[in-house]
Amino acid sequence: MEVYGVKLENQANPRISELLALICPRKAARLQGFLSELDLRRSLLADLLARYAISQKLKVPYSQIKIYDGKRGKPCSIPCVSFSVSHSAQYAVCALGESKGVGIDIEKIRDLNRAVVGAVCSDCEKAFICRNGEADFNAFFKIWTAKESYAKCENISMDESLARLESMALSVSGTLIDYERLSGRCFCQTDTELSGYVISVCATEREPMGSVNAYSEREICDCALFSAYPKIPYWCRKSPGECFNAGLFRHLGYNFGICS
Repeated sequence: MEVYGVKLENQANPRISELLALICPRKAARLQGFLSELDLRRSLLADLLARYAISQKLKVPYSQIKIYDGKRGKPCSIPCVSFSVSHSAQYAVCALGESKGVGIDIEKIRDLNRAVVGAVCSDCEKAFICRNGEADFNAFFKIWTAKESYAKCENISMDESLARLESMALSVSGTLIDYERLSGRCFCQTDTELSGYVISVCATEREPMGSVNAYSEREICDCALFSAYPKIPYWCRKSPGECFNAGLFRHLGYNFGICS
């Protein structure tokens, strides 16, 4: 299982309009309806990150990758690849696998009303979360993201996921929790590699979760724009004295030298 991540920058992105023109028009129109610029950027970057990840996996030019909403809004791609995206706070992530079904979810660890814990967790899970007398929200978000990633993997609603996984078994070892459906058909693993966040991936076949391939917002946006507008001169820079990450663009057919 390959996992890619992109961290949003703290300042607004001045190239939003250009980037929206590169994605599915229907999705672009939906994103433009978002009230929060941060929500728009998270969703947009998740789409752009998925295209980059798929181009890397298939060794296909970035410009040939298309992302669209399939059944129940599940993201699909042309060429067809099993993938899933998620975003929370400052991160967007994408998982690609060999299984027929793949799901991913990321959440920033934060305090919640304990009523939320009671609403989404079984008695066994609540006992695990509150085993020290107070709610352990790190543990809660491991369970929550596992259920969310399972729902995406199976392309079902979260309500269905909560009901089906109410009695799932917990096996705790360090920062990793393994969940296995009683049918043995769907597997999930959770990790906290990104400080302050929990990521869960789920697949219909057992696949080990690799380290997160992390990129900046600028790198993913530059990749998208260079692919769409190949005549842009390569001497463009991120900032004075700093060159573009040449390795990020080599699969697009560019030969980057040293900028001076």
